[in-house]
Amino acid sequence: MNIWVILFVIVFVLLIISEINRYLQKQTVRALTKQIENIHTNFGTNELLKTQVQSKNLVAFVSAMNRLLLRYKKEQQHYAKKEQELRKEITNISHDLRTPLTSIKGFTELLQSENFSSHEEKEYLDIIYRKVVLLTKLTDSFYVISQVESNDYPIQKEKIDLNQLVIELMMSFFEEFNEASLQVSVDEVNLSEITADLKATTRILTNLIQNAIRYAKSYFRIAFSEDDQFVILTFTNDVHEFDETQLNTIFKRSFSMEPSRSKGQTGLGLYIVKKLVEKQNGKVKAAINNNEFKLSLYFLK
Repeated sequence: MNIWVILFVIVFVLLIISEINRYLQKQTVRALTKQIENIHTNFGTNELLKTQVQSKNLVAFVSAMNRLLLRYKKEQQHYAKKEQELRKEITNISHDLRTPLTSIKGFTELLQSENFSSHEEKEYLDIIYRKVVLLTKLTDSFYVISQVESNDYPIQKEKIDLNQLVIELMMSFFEEFNEASLQVSVDEVNLSEITADLKATTRILTNLIQNAIRYAKSYFRIAFSEDDQFVILTFTNDVHEFDETQLNTIFKRSFSMEPSRSKGQTGLGLYIVKKLVEKQNGKVKAAINNNEFKLSLYFLK
């Protein structure tokens, strides 16, 4: 008889324990559900799931859910940042397009509405022509960016005498350097040839020379060096003002210098430079020291 009593008590206790566990599980699930609802409502916070129940399976479940939440939040932050950058890029592009178009529209309407001397007409037509050239360069930059980012830009590597290419391009900008009153110097040294695409490298150098003409204050220097793997080309110029915090952003599409310093040009040049150098397995480094800007390109030998 005592054995049956003991068995009954054991069964009764097990039932009570089972009900307690079931109750605790329900309460835990309700608590976790409420936490998930709060996290969903206030998704911008860093809140994660918590539980006081020390069940191994439950702890593992909460841990897995928290990892999922962290990953999702990280992706959301990434996309939010990309969306913000895209909005900024659209704003910059709209401004870059609207400014010359407004000038073209204004001078065209002016020429249509009044009679001018042949000298005045030529002056206004020259302004319109320069704005059209600017728009052409701008749309060309957008086209190159679309090619580079979609991997459609053709890279055909060959041996290139970088020193000679730089000198030839610098000579083609002789008048622009004079107009900008820049002191220009270029090293003439014996270097190893680089292995690169001639068209892409020419665009890289052209963008950087134009960038120097646009922003240099009084001088512009080009120096060469090399190590076991790379030929290194360094562009150096003084600048009027430069925020050192911008160094981390100058190679982004959304970057744009102060309009008063940009001389009507866009901020896409350095972005294209970086993309084209990297497509050729090279690298780009930038530094600023006492209002002296240095940009170094690393081309594979």
